[in-house]
Amino acid sequence: MKWYKNRAMYLFGLMGFLGGIVCIVLGLWLELARYHLPLSWWSVLYIHRTDPMIFVVDTSPLILTAMAALIGLQFSLSTAIIQGKKEWEIIFDSFSDPIFVTNENDQIARCNLAAADVSDFSRWNPPNTGEFLNHCGNASRMASVSISRRASTRTRLSTCAS
Repeated sequence: MKWYKNRAMYLFGLMGFLGGIVCIVLGLWLELARYHLPLSWWSVLYIHRTDPMIFVVDTSPLILTAMAALIGLQFSLSTAIIQGKKEWEIIFDSFSDPIFVTNENDQIARCNLAAADVSDFSRWNPPNTGEFLNHCGNASRMASVSISRRASTRTRLSTCAS
């Protein structure tokens, strides 16, 4: 995904820019009301000359545009990650063989629907490996593959061959 082709980033950036314009108008209105000045160019210039902090308010559209664009980029990236996770779960659950993923303590971290059906355990609250193998039957039928996620963490993907 090209970051500069991200529609959400541009929409969030536009909303940030419009919010910054509202900040400028609101800040000028408050300063005009504070000094009891009429709405004119002379009044706006006078406020800028007497109170230099108004220049900070003037930069709010730029700052809010950049912040909102980054939020829009993060929003679209998280949407893509959630979509990929859903696709992975659909593929993982489509296997007819029971499959479970264990962590370094041999506790089942995840299992597919077939594993939940075989073990009579909840899919979202899986048992430890020993309980699962008792339900699965003979431990010698279990095929195990090690998957290294990081050097310090090892995950094992296991299936019970029928």
